[in-house]
Amino acid sequence: MDVRPIDGPGNGAGESDLRAVIRADGSADPDLDPKLPGERLAALVSAMLRTRRVDDRLAAMGADGRIGFLPRSVGREAAVIGTAAALDDGDWVFPTAHDWGLALHRGLSAEDFAHRVFGSARDALKGHDMPGGLSARRLRIASVSAPAGTHLPHAVGVAWAARQKGEPLVTSALFDAPEIDAADFHTGLNFAGVMKAPTVFVCRVRRGEPSAAEHAVAYGLEAARCDGSDLLAVIATVREAVERA
Repeated sequence: MDVRPIDGPGNGAGESDLRAVIRADGSADPDLDPKLPGERLAALVSAMLRTRRVDDRLAAMGADGRIGFLPRSVGREAAVIGTAAALDDGDWVFPTAHDWGLALHRGLSAEDFAHRVFGSARDALKGHDMPGGLSARRLRIASVSAPAGTHLPHAVGVAWAARQKGEPLVTSALFDAPEIDAADFHTGLNFAGVMKAPTVFVCRVRRGEPSAAEHAVAYGLEAARCDGSDLLAVIATVREAVERA
């Protein structure tokens, strides 16, 4: 599935099939709106804002030389929080280093994340991992992998194993368009198609970049595309993918 930030629904060549719930006047398309309760929607918007605030604060510390490395999450809030919101708490997520906002959404405190970034004595991993390279078994968030796309076959493997055990869970792998060129992108999709593994691939694509969804048919997978800056569109699209999975 592609989540592609655009200026509005149907803008640009090849963008007419993008799902977008929020219309130009700020209202929601009633035919596409997932119709979340007001409190739930407010909590998700708060999660997006919290991710942006934490990102800004830690980035300022990085600029001062107090943090050696922080993968920025700015601009990804709707895609990350929307994906997390469409999954159950028991579903495993295989993120990139930029997707730490989903951990805050799933219950990790900003304080604990700061200790992870600093690699302090209160860091659960004691600074033995890449700063900001978040993983949390209790939150069902897999370890971040530095090489491009290597987490995609891992997501499929966990989903396939769960299917063999009869466990009703879905895995989701988030990645970016440049990882389409990685061999493990094709390995993961091929594995998912052959094994019928309940995995949802979520690819963030910028204007002018290749679409991951175009590869789905080659591997026997369903595909959908939505506006990645539209929280409601991401939730609706990922929900449908989870139901299919």
